[in-house]
Amino acid sequence: MKQSYKEILPHIRPASFLSYADNKFAAFLVYIFQGLPLTANIITLISFLFVLIASLFLLVFDNRIVFILFLIVAYTFDNADGIWARLKNQTSEFGGFFDGFMDSVKYFAIDLTLIIFYFDKIRGYIRDPKVLVLFFSLYFIFRGLFYLSYFQKNISTENKRLKIFAPANPAERYIIVFPLVLLRAEFFILYIIGFFLMYIVSIFNFLIQRLYYKPKN
Repeated sequence: MKQSYKEILPHIRPASFLSYADNKFAAFLVYIFQGLPLTANIITLISFLFVLIASLFLLVFDNRIVFILFLIVAYTFDNADGIWARLKNQTSEFGGFFDGFMDSVKYFAIDLTLIIFYFDKIRGYIRDPKVLVLFFSLYFIFRGLFYLSYFQKNISTENKRLKIFAPANPAERYIIVFPLVLLRAEFFILYIIGFFLMYIVSIFNFLIQRLYYKPKN
């Protein structure tokens, strides 16, 4: 039985004002496409596909506006997969893991796209390409370690996701941060350095928790 738009709205899970606004658009997409033979995981993959298309427009056509628009569409589908799962009773442990995993893959893809896009300009600050490659390699290594710690299951609920040092809400990243870093290369450099430091501190925080956290019996 087809659900009305108002019946779908209670299934949204916004984390901020911008997230709430985008979730309403996502709910409308679910309302339109609810009759199609889709699954929440397929919608997650569609979200990733839009990220790849956005990267193509930026790197091949140098079109920043289309890049941002497709990223916002990707984020909207990312919200839609959760709404779809709750509406269709398709929620599962694997689905939750897959959604989080693909979120991290999308961030990797976006960062890699921006690094390639700005690489020549960044070389104006660091002329040795070997140093640049080393820095960005370390950045992705620490980012990977951060997400490995982020998804650990044996940390207490209040500490499991390292909320103190967690990245900004996805809505703010897609709608505010990514457009800002496309304005100037300097903004992107600050973005990379800021997150690089955050990953290092977060991993240190995670290790401290692992050493001193004692599971309750």
